[in-house]
Amino acid sequence: MPNVAVFGEKDYQQLAIIRRMVRDLNFPIGILVAPIVRDADGLAMSSRNRYLSPKDRELGLILSRALFAMRDVFARGERRASALEATGWRMLERVVGLTPRYLAVVNSETFQRDQRDNADRERRADHRQCPPSIPVIGQPGSHPPASVSPFRHAAQEYLR
Repeated sequence: MPNVAVFGEKDYQQLAIIRRMVRDLNFPIGILVAPIVRDADGLAMSSRNRYLSPKDRELGLILSRALFAMRDVFARGERRASALEATGWRMLERVVGLTPRYLAVVNSETFQRDQRDNADRERRADHRQCPPSIPVIGQPGSHPPASVSPFRHAAQEYLR
């Protein structure tokens, strides 16, 4: 059995479920998190992103910029999920050819929407990382359909 497993922070949902499984199943494995590595244009490097057309790369960069804007607003002290989501939506709605199905700020451990409209302030003090509630792309006021990410659905089931 390995002593260490390395997962990228780019796939945060996968990382969360693996951490929880290691803890719950008491596996003696250390989980190391590899930081996101970005191409020269700022898009996260991944096996999927390298197949994007130039237009799709630009759309991907818009998504990244919206998430960074949400992170920056969070770092300045905003804790209301609705305000963080509004920041992202303002950027996304201006883009022709981009039609996200949802945008939601969710709890970084359970991946459920924060019904209190208040991101947890205590859980993570380092604002250089994802805030304790993390954004996912989708429809305002709705949860993403299970078909968007089978892994996300499996993760939610496991984390219940």
